[in-house]
Formats: sequence, C-alpha cells, structure tokens
Amino acid sequence: GVSDKYLSSTLGLLKGSMVIRMWTGGSPQVFKEIVANQVVTLGRFIQDVVIKNNKMYWVASVPFGLSTSTESTFHLGIWCFGRKNVNSNFTLSLECVEEAIDTSNFKINSFGAAGDYWFINHSADGSITKTDDASNYTFTSIYESLILNLTDSSLKKKLLGVTVYFAPLPTAGQVVLKYRKDEETSWTTIFNHGTDNSLSHSAVNIESSGITLPEFKEIQFRVESTGGAEITGIKFKAEIIDKDIY
Repeated sequence: GVSDKYLSSTLGLLKGSMVIRMWTGGSPQVFKEIVANQVVTLGRFIQDVVIKNNKMYWVASVPFGLSTSTESTFHLGIWCFGRKNVNSNFTLSLECVEEAIDTSNFKINSFGAAGDYWFINHSADGSITKTDDASNYTFTSIYESLILNLTDSSLKKKLLGVTVYFAPLPTAGQVVLKYRKDEETSWTTIFNHGTDNSLSHSAVNIESSGITLPEFKEIQFRVESTGGAEITGIKFKAEIIDKDIY
C-alpha cells in the first residue's frame, strides 16, 4: 500500500512524505519513505491505484516525483512499485514522466491504463495525454545520478574523466552529459555526442570550450538522451587533492 504523511493536511502541513508499506501478516511494515524536500501549494495525493502486470501504479502531486522534486528539479508522472517475479527484489520507480504540463498548474488529476498505454489527465484545463511508443516520440529522457562524494564530503577531489555508454546510436540519436557540484543548482554541459553507431563517449574536459573538468567535494551527473538513444551505463574517475589547511 501507499499513503501520504502530511502531504495533504488540515493543519496546513505541505512538506511531508510518501510512504510505501508491505503486509505479510501482523502490522504493515514501512518498506520505503520518500520525504518531500520542498513545500508545494498544489500538493495533493491521489488515492487511486492501478494494478498492472502484478505491480502497483499511482500518482501524487507532491514535490518529489509526481511532482517530484529532486534537488530543485521537478518531474511529474506515474510511480510504480513491485517486482519482476517472486525471486526478484521489490523496487520503487518513477515509471512514466509527464512532460506536457502547464507549469502554472503543475498537477495530475487522474490516470488510467488501457493495454500498454497510459492516459494522464493533468493541468487546470483537464488536458489528457497518452503515452506513445512510436518513432515520433520527441521528449528528452533524463537520468540523474545520486550525489557522489567518494565516501567523504570533506575532501576536495578533481574530476579526471567521465564516460557514458549506450546502445549503438541511431541516426537521430544524441547524448548530452552534464554535472553540478557542491552548492550549485544549475547544470554544466560536459559534452554533446551524436556519432552514428557509436557505443560510448568519454571526456577529459568541457568539450565545447576545452576548460578543465571541475574540482568538487560532491558531484552529481545528468544524462539526457533523444532520438532513440538508449543509455546503458556511466563511469567516472577522480582523484583526491585534499586542500585542507593542515
């Protein structure tokens, strides 16, 4: 089951959390709790769920995924919880991101499934969009890594190089790699790659300018793909250059 904790409250508390619980007898146990990191005036939790392929799907207009806020980045879409089979681990994911949202009325009103398609009713005017698996899909797919600190946020590091791996790029395929570090809220582009049939791309500087890669204490990567590009992995190398006063 999934529920909200103070996401919608008569006390006016708008910065709560989304809680996923599992029951195997006795009392339901918390499996995962995702805490919202911002207050949102449009926040509300939609209680409807859809069971499909032995997984549970739902939406919630809150600042963390279904209006998901990850380090000030908002994504709106459909959450999924379940597992592939009885031998697999349970996972929680943001399954479908809705891009065609009126940003001044950032919310999903309702949703439903028909076959392999999702129908999403959103924004103030009740607009409806349907997921589309045809070649005319034009939205940008986005992967954002965890915040990485090489086990110690107090030490200064130097980023030496970074590589993104992908399935052979189709003709229109394009991959963009970005980063942000420490207190930064905006992303800096490292490279923009679109060579047909390539399987990976590496960079040792900011390719558009030749500027060296950054020093950091904490760093996060963002990979954007369009035109059918399919990301399969990312790696980076950094060295500690401790610059403490002693």
